[in-house]
Amino acid sequence: MIKRYLITLILLCTAGTVLYTHYQTYTNNPWTRDGQVSAYVISITPRVTGQVTQVYVADNSKVKKGDLLFEIDPSTYAASYHKALANQKQATALLAKAQNEEQRARKLEKRT
Repeated sequence: MIKRYLITLILLCTAGTVLYTHYQTYTNNPWTRDGQVSAYVISITPRVTGQVTQVYVADNSKVKKGDLLFEIDPSTYAASYHKALANQKQATALLAKAQNEEQRARKLEKRT
């Protein structure tokens, strides 16, 4: 009698495990008559380097084209931008100085 109950219990546990595994497989990869449906999971990387300050999505969440995913700290790029502006102003000043020296040299050349 106990042997019968034990065999029945083992069969029920095995059937439950098989059904649970099948259910998990189906929910992860649902199928249709035409084929199997599975999602594309893509790892992303930014085009620029920098410290990420804010993340707007969670792992494995659905996103659409154009959605904001994360924000990179702009202070590094702002500093580089201001440095480039300063270099441009310095180059403009050096050009103006060189042009003035050229004009001065031409005037001095005409005098002699």
